Amino acid sequence: ISLDVAASELGSAGRYRLSLDGSELDTAGMIDQLGRWLDAYPIASIEDPLAEDDAAGIAALTPTLRRVETLLPDYEMPDAPPEAAEPAREPGAAA
Repeated sequence: ISLDVAASELGSAGRYRLSLDGSELDTAGMIDQLGRWLDAYPIASIEDPLAEDDAAGIAALTPTLRRVETLLPDYEMPDAPPEAAEPAREPGAAA
């Protein structure tokens, strides 16, 4: 499964509104939600997991995404760590 979250369309400045259930999440809540999806489904890649203005969130998200084969940001992340924009792989994962 590949996800294009398009999180920049869900909110900004670390606030995300999920329209299906009307919930509003902060960055930590969105990272937790992504982690629950990763636990529940065989997700291989995630595109645009957090809003483009949430560079601190991208840095915090990196450990969660280590379970994902590929992270595909839609945007430049000048303040994010370099590993946030590269495939996040567990040791021994298939290339």
